[in-house]
Amino acid sequence: MKLKSQFTNSIIEREKAKKQQEAFNESEEYAALRKFLETMVNVKVYPHSHFSYDLGLDSLSRLNLIDYLDRNFGIKINGRDLANFTSVKALSIYIEKERNRFTDEKVNWEDALKEQNDVKLPKRWITQPCALFLLRRFFQFYFKLQIKGLNNIPDGACIFTPNHQSFLDAFLVAALLKDKVKETFFYAKKEHVNNFLLRFIAARNSIIVMDIDKDLKESIRQLAEVLRKGNKIMLFPEGTRTSDGTLGEFKKTFAVLSVQLQAPVVPVAIKGAYEALPKNSKIPKFRSPVSIEFLPAINPESNNKDTLIDLVKQSILQKLF
Repeated sequence: MKLKSQFTNSIIEREKAKKQQEAFNESEEYAALRKFLETMVNVKVYPHSHFSYDLGLDSLSRLNLIDYLDRNFGIKINGRDLANFTSVKALSIYIEKERNRFTDEKVNWEDALKEQNDVKLPKRWITQPCALFLLRRFFQFYFKLQIKGLNNIPDGACIFTPNHQSFLDAFLVAALLKDKVKETFFYAKKEHVNNFLLRFIAARNSIIVMDIDKDLKESIRQLAEVLRKGNKIMLFPEGTRTSDGTLGEFKKTFAVLSVQLQAPVVPVAIKGAYEALPKNSKIPKFRSPVSIEFLPAINPESNNKDTLIDLVKQSILQKLF
């Protein structure tokens, strides 16, 4: 009876959403916005579609949308403003009220990544290699640690794309890079660098802090500048830690950077970190087996961003399961 009730409720909800959609009269602003979003995310867009839950907009997609609103409607908003809109319909209604122009200029922020930008990158303290050496020794003592594939790391620019199993992942990969760490930059969300001490450490350890509410464009430009200068960057393609140990959907930012700047991608398979430190745990399990494997680099020359995402994900999946 419970399953039958859940099934009935699901049908009711779908029919309700369908009626709401049918009752919505598409404005020219909504039609233009829907067309732009469908081109960007490659899924069907409905009035009730949520930007995160239904469309899965990542940082680069949000930046594209913010730039689109500015260029085509004269509407300037930031990431925090965008987060306040619960659906495509809500944003289209806001556009109708607030726009001061209406054009159909194509926006491709991906091409803008190729432009030379005068951006500042975070510095690296001379003590960083020593700190990471001590951290590597600690991990080797605390866990049953296996390291594979360091010879797969190419010289010059590349993008490391580890799966995200635990809070320790970034530290594990960084500590194992050895001499390659001096040319590697890292990425962190502002919400995870939320006090003076952490901001101080980030600014001196090659960590690019991305604020999706304010300085999103500057952060994306920094990532591009890292690769343009022949350095390496580490990005978690899932965007967040797994909640159940499975591999989540991959965001496209790393693939766009790779294709536009012709930087190879090095998938990194992290196995055992979830069991060692699940998402709601605070203390890792002592002597828990953890393996980190740097997989063969995938070059972007014969790929577009969608095929590149598939190749990287499949490469990691084969090592995890």
